[in-house]
Amino acid sequence: MTTQTTTRNNILAAIDYSEASLPVVEHALALARVKLPCDLHFLHVDAYPGDDEGRECNRLELIDWLGARLPAEDELNGVSVIAHEASGKPAQVIVQMASDLSSHAIVLGTHGRSGLKRLVLGSVAEAVSARAPCSVLIVRGKDVDHSFSELEPPCALCINARLTSQGYTLWCSDHAARHGRRHARYGRGEAERTL
Repeated sequence: MTTQTTTRNNILAAIDYSEASLPVVEHALALARVKLPCDLHFLHVDAYPGDDEGRECNRLELIDWLGARLPAEDELNGVSVIAHEASGKPAQVIVQMASDLSSHAIVLGTHGRSGLKRLVLGSVAEAVSARAPCSVLIVRGKDVDHSFSELEPPCALCINARLTSQGYTLWCSDHAARHGRRHARYGRGEAERTL
């Protein structure tokens, strides 16, 4: 007799209670719902270890923080949520936890710091992505200052073309010339459509 086992997917989401953690919760939950059955592990790392009372306070703070941002258990649609409080160097703890859990993916946020600020403060996201034993999804909030002057904001006419064509046209007439005929929508049995 063969015993059939169901392998559960497992995602680790690192949070730090900042604004950057809000999209991490949203993206991690969305990813977990696609990867059912799934265990979604939330990890908060405190850089300084405390005594037993302090660790218990940290654990309760984590549970309260998640409770205010996650849907009710019956709305999780088969996603099992586990909360972890740890202490140590954040990047090292995140990578080790992902290894210990055999995580399929790590989701974490970034504060969007660059240049001197990043050099002084370090980059947990960069360190995790360099050392992680699995895929890493780095989530940035829409309001992050990208400080990359060469980037133009999206063209309003291109956005309108996408909306009115339901995604079949990607560019306005001005930008279509710049992008050329390098884009085609894939679809079985459909004629090629130039985007």
